[in-house]
Amino acid sequence: MSKLTALNAEAQAGLSIQERIPEEKWAAIAAQCGAVEVAEIMERIARLKPNSKPLKIGIVTLGMTFMRLSTAFPNY
Repeated sequence: MSKLTALNAEAQAGLSIQERIPEEKWAAIAAQCGAVEVAEIMERIARLKPNSKPLKIGIVTLGMTFMRLSTAFPNY
């Protein structure tokens, strides 16, 4: 089990299947993620649509996405 999977399982502990992981738990997960976990997240995203073409996005969208990722994963 990867560290990311373990962190996710820990955050879900005690929640019913209908409940979402609270934002503060996501923040705690993000604080514990490093380069390996960020790479795993990116890999999981890529597998969501294995037959789709790469997204064509503008530099502004790319910059905004980078800013969000770097805020969410400050240890990366």
